[in-house]
Amino acid sequence: MASSIPGAMGYWINLATTTLAASPASASPDGSKPYVWFGAPLGRFIAPVTLQITGAHEIIHQWAELGVFYKIEESYKIRNILTSFAGGLDFQGRMTEVFSNFQLLTVALAADYTLGNNVRLSLPMVDGEYIPGADPSGKTLGSLIFDIHCEARISSLT
Repeated sequence: MASSIPGAMGYWINLATTTLAASPASASPDGSKPYVWFGAPLGRFIAPVTLQITGAHEIIHQWAELGVFYKIEESYKIRNILTSFAGGLDFQGRMTEVFSNFQLLTVALAADYTLGNNVRLSLPMVDGEYIPGADPSGKTLGSLIFDIHCEARISSLT
């Protein structure tokens, strides 16, 4: 295998989707479910709770073993943007919703830190930033940008 990224990313998308969908903390007053998106950042919000998984970055390959057991140490970060979006002026409420849902995701990740045996280790919130704001129509939103740091050993000859 050349990289653990495709397997880890697919697993994270499924884990995040099932975690957010199963939680009352993710439910919105209008009954809409959280939305998990994999791709370039969205131009507008689809649901009151949205997790955007925008790709892998800071991908590093380093030598681990040479010869017939040729292996590579791989590390990278999976970029995520978790957003709460609603009407009114409740900026504190948006922040509370974002961090409540972030806690759900970190608990799920801690229970399966190998991302389905695709990596040796994953750790959320290596880097992060919380941003309060409003959309052009005045609806409040809060976004938490966070990375999941992943490490794997790649066996390139098998």
